[in-house]
Amino acid sequence: MFRLLTPLWLLLAGASLGGTSLEELGELRVHRGRPALLARLKELGVATVAERQKAATAIGHALRQGRISARLAPPAPPPPAEAASDKKVAFLFLIYDEIHHEGLWHAFLSAAPLAQYSVHV
Repeated sequence: MFRLLTPLWLLLAGASLGGTSLEELGELRVHRGRPALLARLKELGVATVAERQKAATAIGHALRQGRISARLAPPAPPPPAEAASDKKVAFLFLIYDEIHHEGLWHAFLSAAPLAQYSVHV
């Protein structure tokens, strides 16, 4: 494993990782994304943007290749579903004499159930 991550260690050699392991950085990449990993690498002292980008790329490759592992948290439960009748969109047309592009509006609104919107003229 060390041989495969040597370029990564060389990039991070100048930075004090403050006790942060590659696995922790991998978990950060998996759970919070690349921007969070780049910010953490900056906090850890990886000096330039180019070095942080190279380190983040190397961590991503190592994760995909199974060279380092990140604990995968169970997926968050979906938010509670609200009844469709609870929410409604209202379309208000302020007109003088006619609705412009009436056919276009009719086609647009016909794709949604009538219970989910109301039209006011």
